[in-house]
Amino acid sequence: MISIVLRVVLLAALLGTALGCAAPDRPRHRFGCLPFPGLFTLFELADADDLGEHRYNPPPPLDPDYNEQSRGILYTRQAGFLDVAHIRFTADTVRYLAREIEPALRNGQASLAIESADATTLHLDFRYPPEWDTMRPDERDTWISDLTLAVAAKAAYDLGNWHEIVTWFNYREFLIIPEKPSAFSYEDVVSHIVGVEVAVRALRDTRRDYDAAVTAALAQRLRELEVVTADQTMEAIYAVVDNWWAWGQPRKRHLDLGLDDGAVTPWLVRGVPFAKAGPPEPMPIPSLSDVAGRDMTGLVEVTLTTDAFTSLPIKRLFNPPAKTFRAEEHFPTILAAVLDQMVNRYGPQVNKPYLSEHSARASLH
Repeated sequence: MISIVLRVVLLAALLGTALGCAAPDRPRHRFGCLPFPGLFTLFELADADDLGEHRYNPPPPLDPDYNEQSRGILYTRQAGFLDVAHIRFTADTVRYLAREIEPALRNGQASLAIESADATTLHLDFRYPPEWDTMRPDERDTWISDLTLAVAAKAAYDLGNWHEIVTWFNYREFLIIPEKPSAFSYEDVVSHIVGVEVAVRALRDTRRDYDAAVTAALAQRLRELEVVTADQTMEAIYAVVDNWWAWGQPRKRHLDLGLDDGAVTPWLVRGVPFAKAGPPEPMPIPSLSDVAGRDMTGLVEVTLTTDAFTSLPIKRLFNPPAKTFRAEEHFPTILAAVLDQMVNRYGPQVNKPYLSEHSARASLH
């Protein structure tokens, strides 16, 4: 009975999103799920061989051609668990931001504000290079195209991680669905990275329209990450029961955003026949430090502001309370506070997938 009620709530919310008065061209809301079954996890299993065609825009009601698998959990040997909804939404966010950023750069604007999800506004301040006015038109076009994609990728990654932050502090898209248990679950951050990677490939694809390009890029990236079957994904899920999750609740959270070293280390499941040999490979996060061989770090400042009431505890972590947030400057302080709260609730190993050999031996004595 509870499962039926949850599905009805989810369907109603999705229908309301599809038919509602969303801002023009904004990415449509997609419901993620926790990477394990349980009450309020909205868990769904995805099949990499049956993800359908990506759709940026919501389909018309009862569209017979709509076959997109918009949500569900996958497992990959290289990147661990992935959330299809997070991948698709992050990819669409990159597209949405790029379509706002490029004309602003072409018009020589000094700044740009873009409304986003979670009651959040993205602010971009541009600092054009000294040679801007003397660039050849083709050189300027290349510069704008490269910078647009890099800024959109970084900003989408920041926004995805900001969503995890505000969710931990009890922000909810729909009041009847508790979202705090999903904050920084161990597939989230890596899914944001994969979503950015997919979008960058799709937006560079000159042979296909955006939806077809995302469909192709997602399939290719999942193959590269060595996605496993749906049955193997379930095997991986239950291989970490009572460690990463139990009784429909998370026991572990992944707080590595790569802000210190520029890369995120995914969590890989041990002890399954298809487990990757050796340690996981870190995944680079979006950056402006190498854009087509050029360091553009100083050319754009990316900041966030929020009107969400639940952001007050976040703002008060700083003295004086913060009004704007930069990932590199503010997220480490916020994550330290989040980790303290998680340790108090879940224990000191909350952000570690497995005990080290030394720690495991020590825990036995």
